[in-house]
Amino acid sequence: RAYFAAVVNKNVGITFDMQEVTTAVSDMNLTSTMVPVQNFAEGFDTVRVVASERTKLSVNATLHYHVGSEYTGKIAYIYALSEDAGSFELYRTCTVNEIGNVAIKTDNFTDVMILIAE
Repeated sequence: RAYFAAVVNKNVGITFDMQEVTTAVSDMNLTSTMVPVQNFAEGFDTVRVVASERTKLSVNATLHYHVGSEYTGKIAYIYALSEDAGSFELYRTCTVNEIGNVAIKTDNFTDVMILIAE
């Protein structure tokens, strides 16, 4: 298997499984900004990832978010903005890995809310 990985910014990366890429992809703006959200939900630290440009991808990509190594082993709830519903919907629950990352596999580059259990 061959993968293409890129650092989008200091806290966000993206990985494509090249076996899933069957056509050429046009230029995409995959930049985003991570901002802490104070007092969003009791018992959770919350980070919002704001996409510079919400984009439907032509292939699945794994989006990696660095929330901080201080959260290693903590449970994270990742919500993605649903364009259809106009609200955030739970995408997945995972454990923050040993380097402080969480990830989702998706074909939708959009805003994300990450709630990390304190």
